[in-house]
Amino acid sequence: MIVVDQAYIERVAQATFDEVMTFFQPNCCVIASRIVLGVLGTLGIDAYPLAVHAVVTRPGIPTAVVLGDRTPHPDAPHGPAPRPMRVGLGTSWDGHMGIVADRRWMVDVTISQARVIEPAFPIDGPVVFAVRPSWLHGREGAALTDLDSGMLIQYLALPLADPADWQNDLDWQPTSTVLELIRTSLARLQDEPVVYQHRGLIAARALLGRV
Repeated sequence: MIVVDQAYIERVAQATFDEVMTFFQPNCCVIASRIVLGVLGTLGIDAYPLAVHAVVTRPGIPTAVVLGDRTPHPDAPHGPAPRPMRVGLGTSWDGHMGIVADRRWMVDVTISQARVIEPAFPIDGPVVFAVRPSWLHGREGAALTDLDSGMLIQYLALPLADPADWQNDLDWQPTSTVLELIRTSLARLQDEPVVYQHRGLIAARALLGRV
């Protein structure tokens, strides 16, 4: 029997990430999220896609990496002074996507593209964090803090984003590659029943705050 807790969702995210990265670069949030959605659905775990706005910053680094919507993040803990922004871009859909699992966890499989854009950000895998309904509805922000480096990943849900924007993206279609990566991700979960070790935010804590 599968116990659906954060550790298991993290393991699903890592297995999918490892498989996806054998084919694609980290800036593939649409197809990676499509594969995670397929894996979770096959496991019988309720999941759905969600457009998000993400900002990655670190003390001493003068730039911020912005993924998704380009508007300023309302929960920025660095204060009102703007930073220069380096923007991550996807394919034909100019946004950033995650997956909500069991209506309790946000899964971002491709946040490591921030490190590709700015190598000073110490993250090389997916992130999973618990969320509340108010976050899912876009009424509060969330911040992941790496306790070692001080890096912050700030998230805001964009529940009003038009699903047609990504559903029409070629990366969202159930191609043979997508179906094969769903299969191999599931196989990896079966073949590697090991204790999950997050390769990204090892010493992280998630904070939720009012927007």
